[in-house]
Formats: sequence, structure tokens, C-alpha cells
Amino acid sequence: MLPPTSILPFTPAIPIISVSVATNCRNGPGKVYAYEGALLVGQVAEVLARDPTGSYWYIQNPESRGEFCWLWGKYATISGSTLTLPIYTPPPTPTPTVTPPPSFTPTPGPGIQISYSSLDTCSAVWWVEFKLNNKSDINLRSLEIKVFDSVTQVTLSNLADGFTDINGCLASSTTDVLMPENSVIVSAPAFAYHPGGHEIELTVTACGKTGQSGLCIKRRIEFVP
Repeated sequence: MLPPTSILPFTPAIPIISVSVATNCRNGPGKVYAYEGALLVGQVAEVLARDPTGSYWYIQNPESRGEFCWLWGKYATISGSTLTLPIYTPPPTPTPTVTPPPSFTPTPGPGIQISYSSLDTCSAVWWVEFKLNNKSDINLRSLEIKVFDSVTQVTLSNLADGFTDINGCLASSTTDVLMPENSVIVSAPAFAYHPGGHEIELTVTACGKTGQSGLCIKRRIEFVP
């Protein structure tokens, strides 16, 4: 009679990594390297290697299929054995230049949702209003809004701390901080004509710090008001 078969817990053949705090992924192990993507809370990625210090993990880029990047391991949890992972030599440290870094780092993903709400007007100008829903795990404090009219080829944009809803000619209200799982109505920049019936492209980049800085999340939609 054969002995009973032991049932062992499943261990992934390729280690899988997740994070407790949204973490940027770069083209080298350190903040001096360029941003390539971000691993958000709830996402997972395959681990292919580590750096010599064991502080960074070389993973599948969560935002670009077939590409790879380095993830800081401070907030990471790994499922599976890392004992046989190869040790990759980091690329050379980038040479500093006088070119200023981007003012924000957009990170596609499930962090925010935007949807067209309505078209509003006052004193012969019109603007679209949209609903912004914070599905990330961070508070949002600033944003960049761009609207493009595909018929007139007009592009409008503005930067703002807080989230402002302009109610026609009557009044406006501003929400300073948009917390996770909360939503707010936001007014886009105003056109000097009625854009009704035109295809509008709306791009919103919401950031965790004022001045369009910190961890930023970008979304784009198209609609006809």
C-alpha cells in the first residue's frame, strides 16, 4: 500500500512581487535612474533578477508588456523562492545634465477614473465638467487638465492645486484634497465658443502633492458633449 501523498503549498516557479505602497519602477536600481513605470497596490509582476545589494528587483514592467525595470524592495513582498535568481549588474549611473526633470511622473494604471459629466457656460464661454474618482491608495492634491477639440484643433490646459467645480455664473467650490475612494466634479478650461457636438479629448494628470509633483496618475478619454 502506497503512503499518503503530501499536499504542499503552491510555490510559483517564477517569484511574484507585490507592494504595500505604490512604488516607481526605473531603468536602474536607484532614484537617479529614469522612471519607466509603477507597481500599484493590488498589482503583481514577475521577478527576473536582483541587484548585488538585494535592495532592488528586476521585474516585468507593469505598464509595458515585454519591457523590464528595477523596483525598490522596501515596500515589496515576494511569493516564491529568490535563491536561484541571477544577480544583474546595474547599468552605469546617468550623467547629470542641465535639463530639468519632468514636473510630474504620469503613471497609467487603475489609480483614477474620469468620466464626462456635463457642459456648463457663463458670459459666452463654455467648459466641460468631468467626474474624477480617486481609486488609488494616496491622497490627491493637484492636477493638470488638457482639453482638445478635434473639430477646431483648439487645445486648452491649466494647472491647479485642488479640484475646482465652477457652477455657471453663480459660484465655485474647491476641494483641496481628494482622498481614496472619493470623487469630485471638476471644471475644465473654458472654450470661447460652444463646443457642443464636437469630439473632445480630455487628459487629466492627478498628483499626490501640490505643484503637480509626487506620484502622478494620468488618464485620457474622448467624448462628444
